[in-house]
Amino acid sequence: MKKFVVKSLLLGWPHTLLGWPLTRYLLTRSPQLVALCLLCLLTSSLLGASVERGSSGLCATGGERHEGVSPSLVMDTSEGRIVIELDEWAAPATVRWLADLAVGSVAESNPTAGYYDGLTFDHTRPRIEIMTAERPLSEPLEFPKEVDAVALGLDQQRISSIQEAGVVLQMELFKSRHAGKRSEQLHPRLRQWLDQWRTSDSPEFLIGVSRQEINETLGYEYQRGLASRPITRGTVTLKPASLLTSSPRLNIALVDLPRRNGQWVAVGSVVEGLELADRVSFRPLVATKLQPFLPRSPVRIESVVFECIHR
Repeated sequence: MKKFVVKSLLLGWPHTLLGWPLTRYLLTRSPQLVALCLLCLLTSSLLGASVERGSSGLCATGGERHEGVSPSLVMDTSEGRIVIELDEWAAPATVRWLADLAVGSVAESNPTAGYYDGLTFDHTRPRIEIMTAERPLSEPLEFPKEVDAVALGLDQQRISSIQEAGVVLQMELFKSRHAGKRSEQLHPRLRQWLDQWRTSDSPEFLIGVSRQEINETLGYEYQRGLASRPITRGTVTLKPASLLTSSPRLNIALVDLPRRNGQWVAVGSVVEGLELADRVSFRPLVATKLQPFLPRSPVRIESVVFECIHR
């Protein structure tokens, strides 16, 4: 009987002649059950609205996506073309922000230029990555990060040895402690771990801790419901501006970079011109202290255009 009542309420029986007397009866006999059903209705409505919003994208018409049509950034450089297929499921708000940057006006000297027009690849690590420069603006552009740690499996990646625990402690946790933060600004879990280290003088307590817990302890925050992708060869990410924000600098990974998973936002992948990106990474360098991978003659980006491309 209870299952029948719940199902009836969820299917809209309160709006029928039979359902209203039943609902009024339940309000007097079992208000908790009615409250539960109303909560289910509300949750169902919110989930439905979320799905409906997610079904419309940058290349959708009439609220419907078209199979085989992908939002893309077409980048024409002084050495050739690179096409980036954007992934709206991985980072929907960030991808829309990038599309706006590509077509928006940010240069006073050229009102029709997009953000990336005229910039260069000013960071080129051979067979590792290439990255666009950042336009000098009065206020730097930043955008909140969109990353789902669970989608990346970071909740399942756990420290399995005392050697690995020692590396995390030395290279990540201690560095975070010395990053100019006062003790009260540290994450409570970080303070707890540092106290354990002082007491035991061993990083063994970190064995079994997940990569998600470590990153959150360092200050990263995550969302649920995104199709975040790992950073592999050809993945396009945004260089972080802070623990919680991304800069507009586009980074093309030329090898797998798993250490960046959960820290850099992946927005898509190169579907044309990856070999060109490899060649760009081998430009002769003029290393400086601030820019150790600055090319002597950077490749210029002539234009970046947003397009919906049929594949």
